[in-house]
Amino acid sequence: MEIFLTFGQLDEEQIKEKKRQRLMKAAYDARQRVKKEKEREKEVKVELERREEQEREQDLQGWAVKLRRRHQVSLLSHISSIYSFPTGSGNDGPHKRAQEAEGSADGQEKRRVPDTNEEYRQFGG
Repeated sequence: MEIFLTFGQLDEEQIKEKKRQRLMKAAYDARQRVKKEKEREKEVKVELERREEQEREQDLQGWAVKLRRRHQVSLLSHISSIYSFPTGSGNDGPHKRAQEAEGSADGQEKRRVPDTNEEYRQFGG
């Protein structure tokens, strides 16, 4: 049988024990929440994989197009992280913009990411 006592009714040792038990319960509850969240994430992942498989089986061509687009977005994102975009503020003056258009002063061309699919194809993509 559990007796509920206030802190005023407990001695110092009992207060320490009660605080320790509360901390232990809070930690246990937190672990249970994390465990349930991981289970939910796993269920969502399994459901997404099931839907992907079902879509692939029902419409292979559409699924392949979707997969190619996803891959292209990923690839372009990776490319844009490697190559830098020109970052002119507009106050660089005509000489700076002319240098950027022709290449840098030391003769090396700036690398840039194609803006559209058409430009991407022109670069050999």
